[in-house]
Amino acid sequence: MEDKLRLLAKVLKEYGLTGISLEEAEVKIHLEKTPPAKAPGAFFSLPQSIEKVPEEAHAEQATQEASEQILAPLAGIYYSRPAPNARPFVREGASVKAGDILCIIESMKIMNEIKAPRDLTVIKIRKRDEEVAQYNEPLFEVTP
Repeated sequence: MEDKLRLLAKVLKEYGLTGISLEEAEVKIHLEKTPPAKAPGAFFSLPQSIEKVPEEAHAEQATQEASEQILAPLAGIYYSRPAPNARPFVREGASVKAGDILCIIESMKIMNEIKAPRDLTVIKIRKRDEEVAQYNEPLFEVTP
């Protein structure tokens, strides 16, 4: 087991992954690597003049503020459908029930179903099929 743990740690470092999960019989291993914090002293400057923002921009910003994100619980390959010729699990604008499958993330040859935590509406899908999803990376933008 120690050899496997060393191999997983090496893979994590070598490929810059943000997480690795492994389950064997009664043993579960989860490794994660958080991104480095922003450099101290990094500031932004405010504009000298402020322009009037159209009302449509305010409405869009309010919608974005009311939305939430569903994050990748592990690193792996993102799949929006169960098979290449199948229909996607969800589409933008779709309402889903708690427990419905949103996508699959393949990690270490294991297909992990990512399910809706509660009833919600999918506003935006942030990944395309076969893209790499990093741990804690946004997969979906949703509203309750």
